[in-house]
Amino acid sequence: MSVVQYVTYLLAGFFMFFVMAAFMTVAAGVGVLGAVMLFAPILLFGFLSGLSFFWPRVSAVLALLLVLPFLYVGLMDFLYPSPASEPIFILLPSLLVTLVSGLVIWLSDNSLWSKVSNTSGRAVVLVAALAPTLYTIYALVRFFSSVTFVKNS
Repeated sequence: MSVVQYVTYLLAGFFMFFVMAAFMTVAAGVGVLGAVMLFAPILLFGFLSGLSFFWPRVSAVLALLLVLPFLYVGLMDFLYPSPASEPIFILLPSLLVTLVSGLVIWLSDNSLWSKVSNTSGRAVVLVAALAPTLYTIYALVRFFSSVTFVKNS
């Protein structure tokens, strides 16, 4: 179940980030909800996918909290569509993450890390967990190092 959780968070976070990045570049003004919706997929992709190997229930609860804004926006866009809306791009990944997270909370007993006993297996799990995490840290550092904060006078 941890592998399914890992792959789901990895793919959904990756997909939702590019969908949100496309929406944010078109949007005239991005508020707080827009900033959350831009950085939540990065956290889902980079940190919670790897965390699912060590603490699957904690990862599932945090993923649910990160996906709630997407679920809200996707449902509202589905119920009250705008002319150029595509609610399935937001709603489908968020529903998938919600479903997998719910199943992990309900069915998960032990982490994959505790089930693997040999050193080579643990090395594979560690590399799989650290790869998206290190890439996300690199991307966030590059992003925030290029942002110039201007003080309004």
